[in-house]
Amino acid sequence: MAMAVLVAVLAPGQASAQVDDEQSILERQAFALIRKGDCAEAWRVIWRQARRGDSEALASLVNKAIPFAGLVPPSYFPMTENLVQHLEDQMIALSLYAWKNSEVGDGLKGHGIGLRDRLARTFANEGVANDYKRVDACLKSNKSNGECVQLAIKLKVIPSFDAYVSMMDLAPREAFCIHLPERSTRMPQMKPLESQQR
Repeated sequence: MAMAVLVAVLAPGQASAQVDDEQSILERQAFALIRKGDCAEAWRVIWRQARRGDSEALASLVNKAIPFAGLVPPSYFPMTENLVQHLEDQMIALSLYAWKNSEVGDGLKGHGIGLRDRLARTFANEGVANDYKRVDACLKSNKSNGECVQLAIKLKVIPSFDAYVSMMDLAPREAFCIHLPERSTRMPQMKPLESQQR
């Protein structure tokens, strides 16, 4: 441990490269498990680092594993009715926890937590919607992302990171993957409905 700190102080470029290498190995291992259909183990591989507050591992979940591999984090309820809501909540929380990652942090500054398309269908309670709007506005302002994450925790938009870790560790339903449609560069063919063909 002391040697790792010494290396980081004496050769920050080398230490940074080592972290990047470890992260890419972690991602390759997780994506190999996803391709084999072992999504619960893929989650555990990345989560081992992410649960420690590792912003690179958190960013890997929010920027790669969830949106591109269809990895759905552990949950407490069946996903038959609330899959979209669960994914939105997880993406918001993980993005905010990963704010120290430059790519995620820049995205939060530029886009906030992406409420424009969510407010109408997500929040039945106006007070909750206003709390999300406050966090979104904070992120888009000149305040630091760290301040805005603290505001999100204070307003209970997300739990504290320690509480989130406990929730994920204790969730009774394991992570799983959903099948995502293939991305295509072709325009989809539009077919009229039968009723429109008369």
